[in-house]
Amino acid sequence: MRRRGRQQQLEDELRATNIVGRYRGSIICTEQGLLVACDGDELGDEEALAGFASLFDEIVSRGARDLGLAGIDEVTVLDGSAGRLVIRPLGDPAAESSAARRRMFLVVAMDADASWRRNTNRLVTRLREILDPIIAGGAPDESLDS
Repeated sequence: MRRRGRQQQLEDELRATNIVGRYRGSIICTEQGLLVACDGDELGDEEALAGFASLFDEIVSRGARDLGLAGIDEVTVLDGSAGRLVIRPLGDPAAESSAARRRMFLVVAMDADASWRRNTNRLVTRLREILDPIIAGGAPDESLDS
């Protein structure tokens, strides 16, 4: 039996959650806004979404500095007609090594009235299991294809 690569595992997890939650689509991107994986036909411009998600750190930094919010684990943007975007970090910002601090983000696009917290919690847990060797600075040969 052929082992599925990380890329396929990520896309399978995104697809399964999109089906369960009836979401428009979802992406995983780096903190630089580079697209890692995606699923969904109704996402629009995936690269623009990835770039938008890269603003997460700025929002979290300002939330901590200006409002004293140190534990932000999600940013949600709602537009009544365009729907909702949920952005969740996949890395560990409190980790000591710079490799473990490298962040990736999950972005899920959905209708404005969709529920998401339970589904995205489960998805983040599964994605971290797949990505942990990469985010945590695994072996040099670790990649999305292995």
